[in-house]
Amino acid sequence: MNEMTAAVDEVASNAVATFEVSEESTQTAKHGQQQVSQTVESIRLLSNDVTRTSEEVKPWAMA
Repeated sequence: MNEMTAAVDEVASNAVATFEVSEESTQTAKHGQQQVSQTVESIRLLSNDVTRTSEEVKPWAMA
């Protein structure tokens, strides 16, 4: 009976540890997604700036 109790305790402990690691992984993935979203937005803004600057200097290139 003690072996069964020990086995149940070990399974429960492993389940808790798995849950905790899973939660940490989820948080890490969410943080990574936020970083990617911020990077994409920065690239979009940079692209807009380059396009606007290109339009502004185009008349000088034609001269």
